[in-house]
Amino acid sequence: MKIALFTLLLIASFRVFACWAAPAEQTVGPEQLIARTQRIALAKVISAHSDESVYEVKYKFKTINMLKGEHIDSFEIIGHPLYEGWMKNFNHHYDLSFWKNYRGRVSNDTNCEIYPGFSVGALFLVFLDKPYHYKSFENIIRTHGNKNTKDKWLQYVEEKIGHKNL
Repeated sequence: MKIALFTLLLIASFRVFACWAAPAEQTVGPEQLIARTQRIALAKVISAHSDESVYEVKYKFKTINMLKGEHIDSFEIIGHPLYEGWMKNFNHHYDLSFWKNYRGRVSNDTNCEIYPGFSVGALFLVFLDKPYHYKSFENIIRTHGNKNTKDKWLQYVEEKIGHKNL
């Protein structure tokens, strides 16, 4: 009886401390992500602030271009400190690995929530509405040019929402 109770408690504790699989809403296809999101912005990170007593970082953004939704000048996102490798842009989103549903710049934490990290001064294509997705916070470097040079993720989102180029 003690072994059965111990086993049950052990299994229950794993559910509290670990995320065994990403929630479905974090990995839906790009079209569904774009359709369900009410606000999408190309924005620049202008500051990052954290309190020493918590692991969270408050990132402040300046909107460069509102692709979907009512224009807002700025917004904030609570995330975590930027980790090495989180500035990956998948060769301006031309790499095939990005286009798999599970690929993006960020991933979920052990509690199955996404806490993005950002670099001050960098541009991101931000899907502001929760639930966050692995592709909700992509680093964008090439905002202009023809279809062979401009960031492919930015082009794709603009095309799907019928947004005029910058």
